[in-house]
Formats: sequence, structure tokens, C-alpha cells
Amino acid sequence: PLYSSAASDVYKRQVYNGQAMGRSTPPGTVVIIKKTDIDAIILGEEYVVVCEKFVTLRKLRVAKTKTGIKLVAGDRKHFDDMTLERSEIEALYHVEGKLIINN
Repeated sequence: PLYSSAASDVYKRQVYNGQAMGRSTPPGTVVIIKKTDIDAIILGEEYVVVCEKFVTLRKLRVAKTKTGIKLVAGDRKHFDDMTLERSEIEALYHVEGKLIINN
């Protein structure tokens, strides 16, 4: 899984196996994440976003609506942006660091 639900951990580490972030976070990257509040979002930063239907890693930006958040992929050529209402976000994890292993 991309995120862990262990309540005792302040920082979590997970292996990212997606491709939406392109070269900035290639598959196999170890991502260090920390749970955060939706009101503490730093726009332009990467977050793991947990919703009812999916869990994804994306950069967050301002959406056209006041209550929306735009999720932006690193590989915009092959992956579309998504817009979510803040109320749809069940959990949010800020990416604190990454360990990228080049083969």
C-alpha cells in the first residue's frame, strides 16, 4: 500500500509504485510521509491524498472553486489533472522526503 494506518508513527515510509509523478518520483521510490491537516496544505508540494475510491501521490494546486483542490501529476503528458472537493479527502500526507534508487 502507499500509506500506512499505524497511528503510533509520526513519519511513515512507503514505496511508491505508480507512474503518474514521472521522473520526479519514479516507481520504487521510498517516500517519507507525515499526516497533515487539510488546512495546512502548502500549494505546489507533493502529498499522498486518500479518498474513498483511490489513494494517489500528486502535487496540490489551487482549483477554480474555493472549496476544491487540484491534483497535478508530474507526468502531465500521460496523466490528467484531477480536481477534488476538500470534503472528499479522507486523509492527507505531506511528502517530507524521498529516496530514489537509480539502477
